[in-house]
Amino acid sequence: SSSSSSSSRLGCSSTVRSRQTAVTCRAAGDRQQQPGSAAKGGGISTRFNPIYLAIFGAFSALLVFRNPYIYAALTILTILPQNSNVTSLNNLVLLFYESGLFMNFAEAVTCVRLVTWLSMGFMVASFALFK
Repeated sequence: SSSSSSSSRLGCSSTVRSRQTAVTCRAAGDRQQQPGSAAKGGGISTRFNPIYLAIFGAFSALLVFRNPYIYAALTILTILPQNSNVTSLNNLVLLFYESGLFMNFAEAVTCVRLVTWLSMGFMVASFALFK
């Protein structure tokens, strides 16, 4: 009953019609359930996730190919899904959040930002080094 009351406070109905609405409701629930989130200014996760190290390792490993166009393609593949024509939600964040690898929505947002900036940074560096 507490989950139904929290979903009604969040403006979420028990019959969710779209994936974006379900994720938005769960993300809002994550924000409310974090202990001390009001005292810490919003509850942004600062916990290290090993997924971040794996992502950085994968980007670094691609330097072996000495091909900057790999990073250019990754940058495009990272930025395009972030623009949704249907809703204002970021589709890549939704994909990361629904994967179950992250504890909350804020952690998924942090990871998408990391992937976006790493792809752009590695692209610029690889063009400088290899072309």
